[in-house]
Amino acid sequence: TRMARHTSAAISAQQTAAFSPTAAEDGTVFYINYSGKGMDVTLEGLPIGWRAKFFNTGSGSVNFISTTGSVLGIGAASSSEFMVEAICIATNTYFVG
Repeated sequence: TRMARHTSAAISAQQTAAFSPTAAEDGTVFYINYSGKGMDVTLEGLPIGWRAKFFNTGSGSVNFISTTGSVLGIGAASSSEFMVEAICIATNTYFVG
């Protein structure tokens, strides 16, 4: 399994603490350690069947959003530790849980 690490320093250097996975990152486990007010994971334009796991160890909240589609399941995850899987189940439709 591939691992992408997004630490608090790396995320806070991005605009509005946002992150968008790409189609090439199918099967990735994303490790998030963000201790700010919160961050958005934007799911956009991913192919049907795409999936990734998100493991949060930080104290900041993580919100799963899509500006062009729908996010089913958990739209906003709490700021406690969690692991969820995001799956593209139809065009611009994602399940997170």
